[in-house]
Amino acid sequence: STKRSRRGRVDDRLRQRVLELAKTYAMYGSRKLWALLKDKRNQVSPSTVYRWLKEKNLLLAPRYQQQVRRRARDARRNCLWQVDITWVDLDA
Repeated sequence: STKRSRRGRVDDRLRQRVLELAKTYAMYGSRKLWALLKDKRNQVSPSTVYRWLKEKNLLLAPRYQQQVRRRARDARRNCLWQVDITWVDLDA
């Protein structure tokens, strides 16, 4: 039997973590998932996260991501702004 290196075992665990996050946050792209993982325990490059997602076909089409962002931006644009005036000086 071949013994895997420690790095190989860590990569397998990290890959599983990336795939779990990708299923939990389906709308996130590789850069956002990489940002979630970015700490001292999980040292992985953004390109590696992208490659793992691409291998499992978990990447969204860029056009679909743009449509979702546009819808969210348009929804924020039509927010209601309200002001409560509690004191007005009528003598001036």
